[in-house]
Amino acid sequence: MYYGVKIRMYGINGNEDNLRYYNAMVKDNVNLTLLIVIRSFLFSALLLILKMTLFFNQGSDSVTHWTILVWCYTVISLAWNMIGYQCAERSAQPDKHRITKFGQGIMLLWYSGTIGARILLIAIAASQWPLYTFLGCMLNWILWTAWIYNQKDGAHNFCRELTRSELTEPAHLDLWTFLFSAVLAEVYTFTLVNFKEGSTFLRYCFYYVLMTLQNGTVLILDIYFGSSTDEFSVTYLYIFRILSILLFITGIVAMLIYYMFVHAKVKCYAVTCCPV
Repeated sequence: MYYGVKIRMYGINGNEDNLRYYNAMVKDNVNLTLLIVIRSFLFSALLLILKMTLFFNQGSDSVTHWTILVWCYTVISLAWNMIGYQCAERSAQPDKHRITKFGQGIMLLWYSGTIGARILLIAIAASQWPLYTFLGCMLNWILWTAWIYNQKDGAHNFCRELTRSELTEPAHLDLWTFLFSAVLAEVYTFTLVNFKEGSTFLRYCFYYVLMTLQNGTVLILDIYFGSSTDEFSVTYLYIFRILSILLFITGIVAMLIYYMFVHAKVKCYAVTCCPV
């Protein structure tokens, strides 16, 4: 609000500081949308895993058709929050194009598929081996926390003071940066958040190869070592195993389509890319 008022004031007066305040506003908007992403995953994603775990353990009496629709809406909402962050990040970079509506639709398939598959598989594993699933998630969280904290020009510069003209890194352990890295690492359990400028190709390749290996390991362990005496649970486990595979494949294919044909930096004929 502060920067918005300043933009209006300097715009009316014709002051050249208008652009400086606009850049500050869009950068703060990126930080705000990132906080929205973190909040949604800290609450909605973990709650959805808990509800689905109870569903696999208790059977059909624990849910209704309306509940399943709410679950689907939750996954789509998580994906849409990620799209909002990506769009805000693009708007803060004047040298890059905006993400088109068609591109946002492809991204919705990408994030819905990969996030939905991840939540399903964690819930399936938690219904079979709750303790080992918890330990595995904790190990995953610790490793991502260390990785995020040690990223150059990454978490150290989140919400940095606008008076600092250059990106800096502390020479010693920064408690607040470490805590932010730990919170952001929870989101990395489900999806990759690009919180620093630069090429994302290698980061996405590394992350989704790792996610594929983890998801495949959970599926293999569940198929060969999972146990359930309830016929209903066995039937639904098979259905959701297949669903998780289809969702993940859909998400990966959508991601490849996005970066090959619809990416905002690609000059394509099917989509009109409008510069900021």
